Amino acid sequence: MRELEANEGGIALDDAARSRILHERARKLAAVPSGEAEAGAERIDAVVFSRNGVRYGAELAMLREIHVCREIAWVPSTPASCLGVINLRGEILPIFDVPLLLAGGGESVVTPQRILVIESEGRRIGLAADEIEDSISMTKDELQPPLATFANSRAELVRGIARGEVEILDSRKLLLSESLGVDRHHA
Repeated sequence: MRELEANEGGIALDDAARSRILHERARKLAAVPSGEAEAGAERIDAVVFSRNGVRYGAELAMLREIHVCREIAWVPSTPASCLGVINLRGEILPIFDVPLLLAGGGESVVTPQRILVIESEGRRIGLAADEIEDSISMTKDELQPPLATFANSRAELVRGIARGEVEILDSRKLLLSESLGVDRHHA
């Protein structure tokens, strides 16, 4: 018996062919699309921002708010990566320049346009940003390891590289890092 039969410009299927097609459609619809997370795989959602031409990602789980950058008050005797502090609704918040923080020093020459406020374990800081670009989502397995050319201190603060160019920061380690120049026992 023929499976297909022309029927007034359409195609008529016998029961076996219709069943096979429906079964195949159901199998395809039930399949996990390629690139999707396996059950239980750790997902990382991040906001992508740029600073001095480099793209970074800050984990959304630790992002509290984003502000337009106003005047930053310089504080003497702080690490070069600390641009100063701002008054955020009565809270004094230190603002850090991520490229300088990861490089271990240098000098910031561009005034940031935005401040990303991140928080973990009761510690809050602001990260300077020139532009907020996007948000991305990936599994931990999709991250490439930090580049071998990264200094150890930088590699410790970067979870990995997303989409070939976005350095996903390890916000928890960043907040607890001694490179912030804050005694974590008295913060």
